[in-house]
Amino acid sequence: MNGYNFTERVRRVLANAREESTRLHHEYVGTEHILLGILRESEGVAALVLQNLGLDIDALKERVEAVVGIGKSSGLGPELPYTSRAKKVLELAMAEAYDLKHSYVGTEHLLLGLSRDEQGIAAQLLDNAGARLEAIRTETLRLLGTDFPARHAGGAGQSLAGTLKAAATTWWSGNRSQRPDGPTNSYHFSERVRNVLAMAREESARLHHEYVGTEHQLLALIREGQGVAAAVLRNVGVNLAAMRQTIEDTVKQGDPARSAQSDLPYTSRAKKVLELAMTEARDLTHSYVGTEHLLLGLIREDKGIAAQLLTRAGATLDVVRAETLRLLGTDNP
Repeated sequence: MNGYNFTERVRRVLANAREESTRLHHEYVGTEHILLGILRESEGVAALVLQNLGLDIDALKERVEAVVGIGKSSGLGPELPYTSRAKKVLELAMAEAYDLKHSYVGTEHLLLGLSRDEQGIAAQLLDNAGARLEAIRTETLRLLGTDFPARHAGGAGQSLAGTLKAAATTWWSGNRSQRPDGPTNSYHFSERVRNVLAMAREESARLHHEYVGTEHQLLALIREGQGVAAAVLRNVGVNLAAMRQTIEDTVKQGDPARSAQSDLPYTSRAKKVLELAMTEARDLTHSYVGTEHLLLGLIREDKGIAAQLLTRAGATLDVVRAETLRLLGTDNP
């Protein structure tokens, strides 16, 4: 597939699509069956996108079936052929993954591919339900906390960019065999992660601390409250408001008389978290660093305050990694 790996969840969606075609006694797999396959796979990013756009999943299923009707074929099971439009959707899904610099094809890319093939039945039904291409793309980017790679960071982001570059340089110095073209060409910190790290500095300043530690990074993840990391924490039973309070009770406030620095330094543990986040992204064959990788990095730095508090709350590394993989519908290669 030219380097693009379909996630386990996408493979299930495509298997579902064949089953839907057979159930409806059709002789082919079309975009409408792929849409039904996505609607059946109620977990993962695509399902979250449609839910967040306010779609009634059951009503959409009924609408698809009403439009395509029941055929007369006995069905050919796993041998059902894909229509040219369905094949095009898979190509468009890979194109979406490429544009977003993702090295896997997930349900979110498949949904975008369906919507991009505007002459297909699926795209028309999605559009009629209010899920137009740009709305789907915007919500997908919002949920994943990613964007097309940022050209630059302004204002406070300039010092943040320096921190990220330094972390990347350190990471690459220990991983030279991974890519020969240097540290800044492969791993892109998502816009949401950049926002989280900027908020970590704000949390440190608010607490009158003179550094940015793992506790501030976790506070910022909780404060940001959207994206994969927040969903993972909620899904493993972490009460975000209670966790925030626990962090503040644990670290206490610093001396208000001390003026906050505009460029608070990162602790060695906080820097290590960024390196571990890049390692997690690499191990998952992702070419971006999102909030999910940052969360995994926080837990892996097990001597940090964040990891200790998360582990006490039941968010251990294995639990969080398993839920991250489940939510994204991917697995370790």
